[in-house]
Amino acid sequence: MSGTSLDGLDLVAVQFRKNGRTSLSFNILASETLPYNDEWHSRLGPSLFGGSAQQLVETHWAYGTWLGQQVKSFTDKNSLEKVVAVGSHGHTVFHRPDVGYTYQIGEGHAILEACGIPVITDFRSANVARGGQGAPLVPLGDQLLFGEYTACLNLGGFANLSYPHGTQGRIAYDIVPCNIVLNEFAQRMGFPFDEGGELAQSGQPLGSWLNELNHLPFYQEAPPKSLGVEWLKEHMGDFLDSQLLSQDLLATFTKHIAFQLFRALEPLAGMGNGEIMVTGGGAYNHYLIATTQSLLPSSLQLKIPSKQLIEYKEALVFALLAQRYMLGMPNCLASATGVAKDHTGGVGFGIKSR
Repeated sequence: MSGTSLDGLDLVAVQFRKNGRTSLSFNILASETLPYNDEWHSRLGPSLFGGSAQQLVETHWAYGTWLGQQVKSFTDKNSLEKVVAVGSHGHTVFHRPDVGYTYQIGEGHAILEACGIPVITDFRSANVARGGQGAPLVPLGDQLLFGEYTACLNLGGFANLSYPHGTQGRIAYDIVPCNIVLNEFAQRMGFPFDEGGELAQSGQPLGSWLNELNHLPFYQEAPPKSLGVEWLKEHMGDFLDSQLLSQDLLATFTKHIAFQLFRALEPLAGMGNGEIMVTGGGAYNHYLIATTQSLLPSSLQLKIPSKQLIEYKEALVFALLAQRYMLGMPNCLASATGVAKDHTGGVGFGIKSR
């Protein structure tokens, strides 16, 4: 799993077991995050979005080979001799479901040749081809693995939410840009990220910018809906290009995220046990968590799980999506992505015919 915030590659080996008729249990056997070195940070960064077609194809294949090499190293190091399949999300370069396409790099043939294990990739394209958002896909895992929570909130490059809603099924959608923006401002100050939200806490929110951000049309749209880097550039470009103090921009955007999280979560008051599981790198941003919690009604509580779940939940769920592909079972929820019915997404490499 590789996210838009370019933190690195998340690897997880997991076993799944049935836990009754409607849920699963899991056992994480090994997990690791490999930070991107300077070369990969550069190759997967902004230059890829505006580069040539040749650059994109070369990176797609080279990244696939690198992914396969890391899988081989990971399985060897952890003595994982009976791996059934690899589920690779890849790294998102383009995501424009509104005009009918999405693209994640990491060529499946290259992964297969480098690691020697059957591979499933390209989980999003089938959904977009059916007219869906292609995202979020994690809500199926939220439903099967973490159903005891009222909702699951992930604070990654973009913040997204999923929760059950009666006859509508599981509702899920992207809420607001998150670490992809916070990391950008922190890096301008010489830090890889805003650890604990301390930089934001030292700044002064800019009221005019905060008001403008909070009134962007996306926040008024009904789900299902998703965000991508293209949207960020188009609708927040002026804010991102601002030459004001980075700590003030961080303070402003942290307040913006907290307010949009509040707007998304407040309607859940009175549903279930009121516990919201929070994962993704933003779960470590104590200032963001505290600011959001202060806005919420007391019946809603943000719950921070184990470090392993914070960091590897999304990789864990893509392993689940791969397993369901192997079994010929739906791995994409219609209610979360806006298609007519649940379906199976993904492309297999080196997999025997079912």
